[in-house]
Amino acid sequence: MSARLATLSIVLAAAVAHADLKGGTSEDARRYFEAGKQAYEAEQFAAAALAFEEAYRADPRPAILFSLAQAHRKQYYLDRDPGRLRHAVDLYRKYVAENPNGTRMADALQILSTLEPLHAKLPAAAASALTASTTQILVSSRSPGAAVSLDGGQPVKIPVLLDVKPGQHRAVVTAPGFEPDTSTVIAVEGRLVVHATALKEKPARLAIRGDDGASVSLDGRLVGQTPFPRPLELTAGRRFLTISARGHRPVAREITLRRGEELKIDGDLPATGQRIVAWGLLVGAGALAIGGGTTTLLALKAQSDAEGFLDGQDHTDPERAAYEDDVARRDRLVTTSIVLYSGAALLGATALFLFLADNPSVEAPPGGPSITPMVTPEGDVGVSLGTPF
Repeated sequence: MSARLATLSIVLAAAVAHADLKGGTSEDARRYFEAGKQAYEAEQFAAAALAFEEAYRADPRPAILFSLAQAHRKQYYLDRDPGRLRHAVDLYRKYVAENPNGTRMADALQILSTLEPLHAKLPAAAASALTASTTQILVSSRSPGAAVSLDGGQPVKIPVLLDVKPGQHRAVVTAPGFEPDTSTVIAVEGRLVVHATALKEKPARLAIRGDDGASVSLDGRLVGQTPFPRPLELTAGRRFLTISARGHRPVAREITLRRGEELKIDGDLPATGQRIVAWGLLVGAGALAIGGGTTTLLALKAQSDAEGFLDGQDHTDPERAAYEDDVARRDRLVTTSIVLYSGAALLGATALFLFLADNPSVEAPPGGPSITPMVTPEGDVGVSLGTPF
């Protein structure tokens, strides 16, 4: 295959993988086409061709016809079945003839210019594997890592094409992080039946342990305060988590939640330097207040001693000197008490200010607004709308 044709094949494969049917397409056609897309993306081109064939039978649209031709062409390069080549050429020719203004006209002509010389070299009686008509089930699911167990057999990766007997079959589809799905599939003799399964995601759980009373936000939206009675249940994905409390250094980081798994976060928040200083000032204010109380008691004692001297009538000189000492000591102690009380009040007011002002800012979550489906610890179901702040 030439480099040009290889490049063209890659481009066309991507085109089929991202094709979409819009406007009035029957449900059967859409279901078969989507199953064919999944098989095509998984490089199971034979299965994709069968699904596209059923989709085209239900709704003969040009887009389906072109995808069908693509699948047969891709499978031909894998198994070199001459019937694939003949069928692919016929389908491309039909697309060109019926859709002169088709969006894939140039691609179809380019492919035909490569395939027709190969087609012309085929023996007239070359055998084809396309004539067999079997009873089959094509199981598909968009859930990553999905597998199916049919009738109790070993699980096989999805998408998968299974040859079965006509009648009822039990299909169990599983995938990591999703709830399993058990369904009954009825196989029709000589036909392909598509069984497409949309699995329900298991919620991711977020368990936060740490100090009580801390505010917890996800993607900028407050979801509650610790402690939570049980883990938060959220959809899987990346989230921006913040845990904050006054006077403590906050936690702010991106987390990744996985389906069906529990992420445990340590929410113990260390005290800020400002809070440590505030506590130190508060201890200092208490010590000054105790000192002021002590000097006040001593001042009262000195005052009592002085009053005892005044109660007497005849006083000796030493007694008068002792009285004057008591008065002076009382005055000094009163002054000291005032200073100590003032210092205690100043330190206490400073500590109170530092306590009230100690509300560390939290780093804003990256990106724009986000919507987070969630279940609250109280059991309420809703969504969390977050915006950068």
